[in-house]
Amino acid sequence: ETARLQGKTIAVSRDEACCFIYPGNVDYLLEQGARLAWFSPVAGELVPAADALWLPGGYPELYVRQLSESVSLASIKAFIESGKPVLAECGGTMLLGEALIDSQGKRWPMANVLPFDSCMQSKLAALGYREDASGMRGHEFHYSVRESRQAFAPGFVCNGDQGIRYKNLRASYNHWYFASAGKAITEWLT
Repeated sequence: ETARLQGKTIAVSRDEACCFIYPGNVDYLLEQGARLAWFSPVAGELVPAADALWLPGGYPELYVRQLSESVSLASIKAFIESGKPVLAECGGTMLLGEALIDSQGKRWPMANVLPFDSCMQSKLAALGYREDASGMRGHEFHYSVRESRQAFAPGFVCNGDQGIRYKNLRASYNHWYFASAGKAITEWLT
């Protein structure tokens, strides 16, 4: 079998806020021939030149001041608006809304790609294993809820959070395990 992502560069956000990355997913992308280009939204780094973008989960609520002031968010928005493939998971999805509302109720502007606010709460909002119709498996675990002023096309056909589909973006609270459905992750990122 040929490497499914040969010749593709995938930009990946990785820092204190975007730190929930299965090592197996990184290994899988590399085994499939992808080149990974890392950048830090907390540090204000721009999305590197790439064919696709992966925004993993993490803890954006702990770095909300740095993120709200980060020029990375505008570059993420421009990448999504260009129509290139983007996969956003949990905390990565939270970066894409209008704002993140912290546990004190303070509103912090985010990338403003999608018309929702991520609202932190003290109790667990969802926990469980998930599976998309493609066979992609993963899990959902988060304390925030998405408050939206409009309906979206589902990002996934999934038990649990079906997420959001916009242009070539798939965004949800789910953390996916890429090797569980190699054909799907290839389609999502190309």
